[in-house]
Amino acid sequence: MAERLCILVCENFAPECRASLEAEGWTDVCCVTLASDCGRPPLTWATVRSLIPPDCTHALLVGRACTMGLAEQPADMVPCRVERMAQCFHLIAPHALVDSEVEAGSHLVSPGWLRNWSEHLHRMGFAQADAGEFFRGFARQVSLLDTAVDPQAQTQFALFAQTLGLPGTVHRLGLEPARQQLARWVLEWRLAVAADAARQREREHARIVADHVSAMDLLGRLSRPSSQSEVTAAVEDLFRMLFSPGECRFVASAPASASLASAGGVMRGDLLDAMERSHAWTRSGTGFILRIARDGRLLGHVVVDDLALPEHRERYLNLALAMCDVIGLAIESARTRQRLVEAEKMASLGVLVAGMAHEINTPVGVGSLAVSTLSRQTEEITGQFNTRQMTQSGLTAYLSDVQTQSRLIAANLDRIGRLIDRFREVAVADAPLRTVRFRLRECIEDVLSSFGGQINAEHCAVSVSCDATLCLVSDRADWACILSNLIANALQHAFKGRSFGHLWIAAELRDDQLWLQVEDDGIGLTPTVKGRIFDPFFTTDMHSGIGLGMHLVYNVVTQRLNGRITAANRPGGGTVFSIEVPTPTRELP
Repeated sequence: MAERLCILVCENFAPECRASLEAEGWTDVCCVTLASDCGRPPLTWATVRSLIPPDCTHALLVGRACTMGLAEQPADMVPCRVERMAQCFHLIAPHALVDSEVEAGSHLVSPGWLRNWSEHLHRMGFAQADAGEFFRGFARQVSLLDTAVDPQAQTQFALFAQTLGLPGTVHRLGLEPARQQLARWVLEWRLAVAADAARQREREHARIVADHVSAMDLLGRLSRPSSQSEVTAAVEDLFRMLFSPGECRFVASAPASASLASAGGVMRGDLLDAMERSHAWTRSGTGFILRIARDGRLLGHVVVDDLALPEHRERYLNLALAMCDVIGLAIESARTRQRLVEAEKMASLGVLVAGMAHEINTPVGVGSLAVSTLSRQTEEITGQFNTRQMTQSGLTAYLSDVQTQSRLIAANLDRIGRLIDRFREVAVADAPLRTVRFRLRECIEDVLSSFGGQINAEHCAVSVSCDATLCLVSDRADWACILSNLIANALQHAFKGRSFGHLWIAAELRDDQLWLQVEDDGIGLTPTVKGRIFDPFFTTDMHSGIGLGMHLVYNVVTQRLNGRITAANRPGGGTVFSIEVPTPTRELP
C-alpha cells in the first residue's frame, strides 16, 4: 500500500489547504474538512477516525482549541500527528502579521469563514443587528487575511464590517504563506516516512542476517546424525525452528508411490506440481515445496506449509533455497554411511555364517552317528533273525535302541530345520508380497493367542489399543512376523529373571501413516544393546536363539513395508519399539 497523508483542517482554512495541494501537485496528500466548532462540542478520536479516508496511511490534524480535549491516540488507528497552533491564522498568514493584528485589537477573518459569516453569527447567538455591539466590546477593527481563494471574499468582508459598524482592513497575502506552511509539514512527513522505511529495511536486513546465521548454525547439526531418517528428522526440526510452519515434512523420493501415499491429498497434489521444479508454492499459498537433489539425483521434497508469517514467504523461500545443497549433501552422506555400514555387516556375515555352519554341523553329526548306529544294529538283528539266533531280549533291546535313535534323529533334524528357516526369513526383500485386506486388531489377537500359556494372567499382562475397524491392505504374514518377534523378544529378554511383566501394544492412523508401538516394563536396553539390536546374529542369550529375530523385523519394516523402526528405553523402565509405515489403509464398514 502506497504511503498517503490526510490533512484534517477546519472548514475556515480548508480552501487554502486544497488550493495549496492543487498548486503543488501532491498526489500523495489529501485534505479533509473539520467542522468549525472550536472544541464545542469537543472533538473525539472517533470523529477523526471516521473522517480519514481508508487509503491514507498517516494523518495530520491542524488546529488549536479543537485539539485541546483529545486524549492519547488509540493504538488501532492510523498514526495521526497533532499540530497545535498558537493561532489558527498562522496557517494562512505570516506569524508576525497575525500577532501584530491581534495586539492591535483586530478581529481576524479568513475567506473560508466569510463564505457563511451570517450563519456563524447565528450560531454564536447573535442577530446581525445585535452583533456589532458585542464585537465592538473587544475589537477595534476587523481584518481580512485575503488568500485569493475566493473572489467574493472582499465583497463579503465589506458587508460584514458594515454590519458590525467597525472599520475593516484587507491584507492581500495570496496563497504563498499557506503553501510554505503546508510544504514544511508535508516534507517533515515524507522525511519521517523515509526514515521509518530505512529503519524497517535495517530491521529486515538484520532479520535476514540473523536468519542466515541461525541457519548456518543449525545446518551444522546435520553432520551429526548417522542415518537418513535422523537427517530428515533434523531437517524438519531445522525448518520448524526457522519458519514456524504448521506443517513440515520430508517426503522421500523413492519409491514414488510410497512417497505419495505417505502424504495427504492436498500435499500429494503439491508434490505432483513440484516434481520437476526446484521449488513451488503450496496450493494454500501459505508455504512452499523444495526439491532436494544431489548430482542430478532426486532425493526427496521438503514440504513447508501454513507458515506463521506467510507475508514473509519470499524471504523464507530464499533462505531455504540457500540450504538445499547442504541438505542434499547431508542426506547423501547419510545414505553413503548407511551403505558402508551395510557393507561392513555383509563382510562380517562370512564369519557369522561359519559359526552358523558349526551350529548345523553339530546336529548333523549327532544325526549321522545315530543313523550309523541304527544301521549297524539293524544288520546285526537281521543276521540273528536269518540264522534263527534272535532272542526276545535282543529284539526288545533293538527296538528300544531304534526308538531312542529315531527320537534323536528327529530332534536334530528339527533343530536343523529351524536354523535354516531362520536363515531363510532374513532374506525378505525378494519374497513376493501377498497383499490382502485384513483387520489389524484381529492379527494382533491371533499372534497373542499363538503364544499359548506363555501369556497368561500369572506371567504376563497384555494391553491392546487398536480400533477394531482399522484395516490394512498389506501382507498379513509380514505383520504377524513383526508382532510375533517383538512379543517373543519381550518374553525372552525383557522379563528375564522376573515372574511377571506388562506388555502394551498400540496402533493408530496418523495422516495416512500407520503407527505401531510395542512396549514392555522390562529391564530396558543398555547402550550397547540399543546400538546393535537390529544387527544380524546379535543376541544377549546364545542359549535361546541365534540373534536373527529383530534383524528380521528390521528387514520387513524397512525393506518390504518402506517404513522405519526405532528402539528406545521407556520412561519408568522397559523398552518401546516404534514403527511408522506408509500404507494404504481405511476403515471397514
